[in-house]
Amino acid sequence: MIMKRKSNLQVPHKTNLNNKQPIKLSSFWWMGWLIVMSMLSACNSLNLIDSYWDEFSTWFNSEGTNTPQPDINSTPQGLEYVLPVYSQNMGEINSLTISPDFETVIGSSEFGIFLFESMDDLTSQQILSENPRDIVISPQKKTIAWVSDSTNITIVDLSTKGNTPIIIDGNDAITSLTYSSSGDRLAFSSTAKDIQVYDINSRSIIKQWGVPEWMTNITYSTDGSEIAAASLSNFTIYRFNSDTGEINRTIEWRDSTYSNLYGVYISPNWRKIAWVSKNEIQIMDMSTEDLDSLLIHEDFISITVWSPDGKYIASSSISEINGELKPTILIWNISDGSVKKEIIQKSSVQNITFSSDGSQIAVFDFEGNVNIWDID
Repeated sequence: MIMKRKSNLQVPHKTNLNNKQPIKLSSFWWMGWLIVMSMLSACNSLNLIDSYWDEFSTWFNSEGTNTPQPDINSTPQGLEYVLPVYSQNMGEINSLTISPDFETVIGSSEFGIFLFESMDDLTSQQILSENPRDIVISPQKKTIAWVSDSTNITIVDLSTKGNTPIIIDGNDAITSLTYSSSGDRLAFSSTAKDIQVYDINSRSIIKQWGVPEWMTNITYSTDGSEIAAASLSNFTIYRFNSDTGEINRTIEWRDSTYSNLYGVYISPNWRKIAWVSKNEIQIMDMSTEDLDSLLIHEDFISITVWSPDGKYIASSSISEINGELKPTILIWNISDGSVKKEIIQKSSVQNITFSSDGSQIAVFDFEGNVNIWDID
């Protein structure tokens, strides 16, 4: 279970977010409240509400001496971290992003971002951000980026704590974002049917081009010369020249058993593609487009993650075990489609991260626990 421990952090305008006690209000208070709400409504029509979040999207440091630390349980399968994932001002963490070295841990709640020192030391910095999602970490861990309020992107420099986050304002919903292997460029797609490339060093959009459909699952090639993105409705991957935006190639999957495509995941070395539809993962050779192994779960697949070397895939679903439905992670050998390991979870899985050497996975579940599992 989540250990709901309150921090001592006090953030302006957020101190009563979790106060559930009834409050007796005078008529004068209600009149003042109505006036304030009218003013906020007017501000919203003038697009000034976003500036409120920009103004307060700054670092807030918690007191390290009073920060609750994780309970660490040793199990036969690995380590289990029970996180104190609750803040009086920031709410409950609903997602967790972990770097491949398991040292950078980033949580998000409805109201902002938690930047933890490590899995063993949960001293954190907290950043106000409206409905953050899709957190990505640059390969060198210099910066992180995420989508805020659906249409904006926030970038934070991790090397200099205290810097004001960079806000990329947008008018259309962001559908996917990714770093280049060098970490100095951030590419993202939107419902405006375009792809844009942001340069971290110059702090500017340096490339922008239109695409045939709105895209998702965007990713850079290892050498940075191409950007791939997927149209789920057309079961198609587009490979774009990252400098000109020209389409170098399209790759299609036309043999799916089902009519809906859930996701497309290209291996880090750009040799294989994992097409995910309902309970199936179809592996395809990216060069020849030949179909390889078909990986099948009992139920819908919720998460699909490649190992850094492209030899394995970890996928999450539900399996019936001894008459009970259990959250299950399967580690697949891509070479022959066999199951290398089956991991039974106590709670549904929110996130899976492979370690840098591919020997372990970190699993964040819906009860706020992080399990470190060996895959052998």
